[in-house]
Amino acid sequence: MIAVLFGFVFFWLGPTETTPSADVAAQLQSEDDTCLILRDGRFEARLEWQGSRNEEPRQAQGVSLRDETGFDETGYFFFDDPEKIEAVVRVFDGCQFNDNFWVFAGGLTNVAFTLTVTDTQSGEAKEYTNPLGKPFAPIQDTNAFSTCPAKQADDPSTIERWVRKEETLTLHEGRFTVDIDFEIPDNRSGKGTVGVAKEKSGAFWFLDQSDFNVYVTITDGRPINGHFWLSFTSFTGAIYSLNVTDTVTGVVKSYRNELQETSFGTDYFLTSADTDGLLYPWVSDNDSFNSVITLNNNNCIEADVTLEANRGDGQTQTVTRTIPPNGFLEEAANDLFPELSGGSGYSVLTTSSTPGLLGRWVTNNLRTPSQSSPSQGVAVQIPNLITKPLPPNARVGQSLQFGFLPLQPDFFAGSVVVNVGDAPTDVTLYFYAKNGELITTDDQTIRGLEPFRPFAAISQDLVPNRSENIAMIAHSESQPLTGVSFIFNQDGEPSIGNAEALDFVPPPQ
Repeated sequence: MIAVLFGFVFFWLGPTETTPSADVAAQLQSEDDTCLILRDGRFEARLEWQGSRNEEPRQAQGVSLRDETGFDETGYFFFDDPEKIEAVVRVFDGCQFNDNFWVFAGGLTNVAFTLTVTDTQSGEAKEYTNPLGKPFAPIQDTNAFSTCPAKQADDPSTIERWVRKEETLTLHEGRFTVDIDFEIPDNRSGKGTVGVAKEKSGAFWFLDQSDFNVYVTITDGRPINGHFWLSFTSFTGAIYSLNVTDTVTGVVKSYRNELQETSFGTDYFLTSADTDGLLYPWVSDNDSFNSVITLNNNNCIEADVTLEANRGDGQTQTVTRTIPPNGFLEEAANDLFPELSGGSGYSVLTTSSTPGLLGRWVTNNLRTPSQSSPSQGVAVQIPNLITKPLPPNARVGQSLQFGFLPLQPDFFAGSVVVNVGDAPTDVTLYFYAKNGELITTDDQTIRGLEPFRPFAAISQDLVPNRSENIAMIAHSESQPLTGVSFIFNQDGEPSIGNAEALDFVPPPQ
């Protein structure tokens, strides 16, 4: 057999050692999942890992590739998720070249680990370590075990062959596809062939199906930094390009390796930001009312934030801010958006590649005796509707309930409806009495509501000539909505409440 490794061509004359049978090796593997059995039981590998200084070391689970490839010189380890390859180990028979067995290893992780490979015949063991926080540096030990037996003739009939013809690896339920273009020093080129396909990981071979060349893992890192992460390690002397396609956004990213040696790569920003936005439905800045926007960054990294203000008449202004780790933004609307000072209120949409931001705003009535009379509202999470469905029990939906709008003397209420979709929509308003009676329906007031341009109205103007309190449902047939209501007493002191999404079937007209 001809093997191409690290830019050199080697000729293999056949097996050179006496080893336990495949059945015995398979039995050994099944008895202890933490022990990776390689080369028919001649070698064992174990990997102890530690994810943080506060954790106790744990044993990784080893998986031989014998069943999938017909060869067992290579296997991999996983930690908690069997669909995610964390480290790969290969024991290569280099006895024909330097009278040694060689150990190659690579990983798709940066945890602390100790990899122990043992020759079960001689009892000799080799340890390889990696410190916490450092990417797994590829291991290329061509002098690992000088325990080669006497040479034997090759029997070609004992060499199994197993071939998968797929050239595209599909990961994360079809979210990503991966393929590889390779070139080797003698000017041959081609597409990598999928040899292992897991839900989150896979492996490719180039010329020899017993020699897996590139291992790939994609991790969902969105809870950490808002992105998917790519990790790959290679055991090859070929030049190659690793191509990853995000089937949701259509974005293709390529990673070219021209090192012609074992290598390791990571991309913690594989995808564009996939975090939710936050919407402040109604922010005020005029002679009567002024709002202060707050935004908390509960992460250990700073957050770059974009804030976009949109008024119902189409006026807009966009600003950016940076929030330190575990810090917060606190800024008055007139300082954030000076171009929109005066006039009616507006919505503010914040976006960031950093997940987990939380927002509130405080609105003050400047004409009350205290000249403040603050009331606090909660910013609404707006899902990234390109990549996520609407979550259940959210404050975003095609139907919104404004549960209590007082019309009695000495009180008045204002309602705000915001279209958070991607196209204009008509909104129908349904007004209900305390006893559940449908009072009236209004499908004319809100027509062609543009995304993120808020509609606001006083309840007394929507339902004139009525003095009893009401509830209101706003419904769109095509776009998600969110909203907020303000209730004022006779002194104009405000309170703020969010509208709630609900399942709603419009009554027949």
